[in-house]
Amino acid sequence: MDEALRLYPPAYAIYREPVTETTLGGYAVPADATVMLPAYQIHHDERWWDAPDEFRPERWLGSSDDRPEYAYFPFGGGPRHCIGMRFARMELQLALATILQRIRFERVTETLEPDAKVTLDPGTVLVRTETRE
Repeated sequence: MDEALRLYPPAYAIYREPVTETTLGGYAVPADATVMLPAYQIHHDERWWDAPDEFRPERWLGSSDDRPEYAYFPFGGGPRHCIGMRFARMELQLALATILQRIRFERVTETLEPDAKVTLDPGTVLVRTETRE
């Protein structure tokens, strides 16, 4: 689940406005500026992720102490993180467990071409399914 959200964060970019002038990474940011936090790009950044474009769920089994806190933020972070984050995670786990009990999936395409809309749309997904009896 974490790896899928890393590769395809639904909120692929988050926008914030500082309430006062501030400095980020040595750059002065005025109070009326809009700052974009590009989750999709950060989640695919080679500085924080080994083979960032590969789906590798095992990367979540070890410690991530070598990464900055916000190298992964599919639901935003801090006091303004998504209010539905806990519900979404629980719902995703329950839905996935239920679906996997009943359906077997077979990959028929090697890549996805996500489309940045209001949220990240996976584009055309081709999957064959077989219902388990």
